[in-house]
Amino acid sequence: LECGDKMLGNDWTYQQDGARFHTHHLTQEWCATHFPDFIPETRWPPNSPDLYPLDYSLSNELAQCMNWDRITTKATKNIKINLNVPFKSDEQKDIESVHQSIDEDRIMVTKAAIGRIMKAIKTSKHALLIQEVIEQLTPRFKPKISLIKKCIDVLIEGEYLKRKPNEKDMLLYVSATN
Repeated sequence: LECGDKMLGNDWTYQQDGARFHTHHLTQEWCATHFPDFIPETRWPPNSPDLYPLDYSLSNELAQCMNWDRITTKATKNIKINLNVPFKSDEQKDIESVHQSIDEDRIMVTKAAIGRIMKAIKTSKHALLIQEVIEQLTPRFKPKISLIKKCIDVLIEGEYLKRKPNEKDMLLYVSATN
């Protein structure tokens, strides 16, 4: 690399393994002679969460003079991802199956909430039951009124609930012992 030769002469090595180069004794000696404000490793706290001062100086100087686009390896070539490609159909199917699973879980949770409420109070007006279901399920998700009405109808068809004969707005809990 030409910029490394300009800065350091022929006696330098380009490190690629990610090890912290600033702790090596040769780096420490070179920096002590070339950087007047250099803080040696012995005066820097070990395991410091802050970047080592050399990370700001030598690394930045090398990075500024290098053309990183021309430095590629097999690993960096594999990392490049085209973000403009639309989702593959498999990924779209996965997303749809997750949404379907969430919808099914919400239906089951809504039916369970209706069952718990009606078991506790035995009778309820339709609007009050919907209000109580919304209140109970809101911490988990915001239930749609249409979903709650469908679940009530399914529970009526399954004979877990029934409408009061003379008052169509009143729902009754059907216990298993009846």
